[in-house]
Amino acid sequence: MNDNTPEILKRLNITVDNWLEYSSHIEDQFGFSLGAEQRMRTYSQHVNVKRIAKLKAAQRYYATPASLT
Repeated sequence: MNDNTPEILKRLNITVDNWLEYSSHIEDQFGFSLGAEQRMRTYSQHVNVKRIAKLKAAQRYYATPASLT
């Protein structure tokens, strides 16, 4: 992420490019929940759901950039 990235996107760990794509197609990209993979897994356990819909989208949009690892 660079200095021009809005603070909210930095806190959410989402790149500007991913945010633009994400926000344009959010209804198509996620099922009953959205967020980082671990948060979706925690939520699915809480609501007793065995399969997490659209997990690949979470992995793509919320992936930790190499510069943050």
